[in-house]
This record gives sequence, C-alpha cells and structure tokens, in this order.
Amino acid sequence: DVNAHPHLSGDGKLALIHNGIIENYAVLKKELGKRGHEFKSDTDTEVLIHLIEEVKKNEDVSLFEAVRLALNEVIGAYAIVVVDKDK
Repeated sequence: DVNAHPHLSGDGKLALIHNGIIENYAVLKKELGKRGHEFKSDTDTEVLIHLIEEVKKNEDVSLFEAVRLALNEVIGAYAIVVVDKDK
C-alpha cells in the first residue's frame, strides 16, 4: 500500500500518478533528502512529485512550468498525471 499511486508532495497539495521509470531517481532522492524532503515510499514516483513541489515553491511558477522544469532534471521514460488540490 505504501508504494501505491497516487503519491503526494510533502505538503500534500500535489498528487502524481506515473507510469514508466525515472532512471536517476536515487540521485534525485538523495539530493532532495539533503534539502529536507522526507519520503514514505521506495518509489521513483514519490521522488518526482517532491522534485516538482520543490521547483514550484523555489521558482514561484505555475504547476505546468514546475513540471516542465522538473522534467529537465529527470532521465527516463514516463507518462505522468499531476493534480493540484487547490486548482
């Protein structure tokens, strides 16, 4: 159950469903962990939603732009759905 989709951002406002693989998720997870992100699962999906959350907050951009910028850091093949609780 802990690895089941959707996965939520740290603040619980963003949700992500993902099919595919994020090949560099371990590196991203380590870096996000150093910046205070806490993970509840062992999935690459949860790493991606935390990355999107961080970009959205740090860059003060729309969800669309945060996803676009975050995916520039991702290596892999994937299809995603991202939902913002407040929109």
